[in-house]
Formats: sequence, C-alpha cells, structure tokens
Amino acid sequence: MAAVRARYNDLANYKWEDNWHRYTGIEIQRQITQFCYSQIQPQRVVLNAGAGDTKLDLVADLIVNLDISEARVSRQQTPLIASVEAVPLSDETVDTVICVGSVINYCDAASAISEFARILRPNGHFLLEFESSRSAELRTQAAFGRSAAVADTFYGKEPEAIWVYSPEFIKHLLEAAHLCIQRQVAIHILSPWALLLCRSTSTAATLARFDPWARRVPSLTRWASNHLYVCRKV
Repeated sequence: MAAVRARYNDLANYKWEDNWHRYTGIEIQRQITQFCYSQIQPQRVVLNAGAGDTKLDLVADLIVNLDISEARVSRQQTPLIASVEAVPLSDETVDTVICVGSVINYCDAASAISEFARILRPNGHFLLEFESSRSAELRTQAAFGRSAAVADTFYGKEPEAIWVYSPEFIKHLLEAAHLCIQRQVAIHILSPWALLLCRSTSTAATLARFDPWARRVPSLTRWASNHLYVCRKV
C-alpha cells in the first residue's frame, strides 16, 4: 500500500493517457451519468472511492472523494485521505459508493467490498468497475482465469503490474456482502483479442467502438477486459 501511495503522490506518473484507457474512462463516465440520472430519489451522500483528481460529474448533495494519494485528492472538494480497505466512515451513512478506474485492482478486493457494504445504507447502490483475469489479452499469462492473481499490463507507455480478478470471484464477494447485481456492462470486448495478437494498444483500442454490438453476445463478453457492475445493498 505504501508503494502505491508513493507512486500516485508523484504527480509526474500517469500524466500520459493512451487511447485504450481514454476509451475506458469515457465509457465509465457514460455509464455513471446514465445511473445518476436514472435515480428517482436524489443522492444525499456519495463516496467516490479512489477518486484521485478525476471528476466524474456526479449528482449528489455531498460527494466525499476518498484516496490514499493526498497529492491528488487534495484538489477535490471534500477530500478524504484513506485506504478503500479501511474507510473512516460510520456504518450505513452513504447512499452510493462508486469505485471505478480499476481502483480495486490495486488493493485487497475482499476487504474493500466488505467496507463499501458496511458504510452503505440499506438499498444503497454500489458501482464497481474492475479488470478481469479472463481478459483475452492475458491468455498467455499465468494469471489468466485465476480467481485473483497479479498480471502484467500497461498504462500509457509504461508497463504495469496489477491484481486481476475473475468475474465469478467478484460476484462471490458481492453476494457475501449482500450486494445484488442489477446491471452488468462489459468494456473492451473485442479489443483484448486484438491486443493479444498485435500488441498495439492504439490498433486494439479502435475495436472498442464495437462494444455496443458485442455486448449482445454473452459468449464474447466473457473475455472482456473490464466489467462494470451496478449493485444494490439488500
């Protein structure tokens, strides 16, 4: 955790965003916007977990921006410097928790999901996005298909090592925390296959535009790189 904090506190890191992650961010924002404006009741308190300096155009009376990087989150309104594995908020005090940007791939997923469920009010919502161990780009790695394993990937022009989780593993954690999945969205469905074959992130990213079509084919979404779940606490 200290190494992750130090890396994110160095503002020189993660300044250059590649086409692959740029598309991921745009699609995540689109799904969050759709969620925010589909809610009949206004959100009173929203926790943006792993916020960094990213603004998600959230709609709420109070948005708490949590991150371990004080250098980045201090730019946000209502910053909270802490780990997602130990959230310093009382039980059942938050209406919605949003954890996107593959934040959970840099921590203990079980501890983080348990914490999010603890602070959520009954019937509260949880939006989670993560990178999957079943992504086609990982087929040549030992991490492929594992419940939880460290995989080699990239961000910008630099190599990156992160935890990846199988969808089945994440669903098991959600179920154990009494978080019921209401909606699932796969991101980067065909593009991981192109990345596996050509190793060009720019070329592979162009196939992401076919995601809306590919989502209609469950056998294809199984190998998607990213998954976003909209859950409700029951």
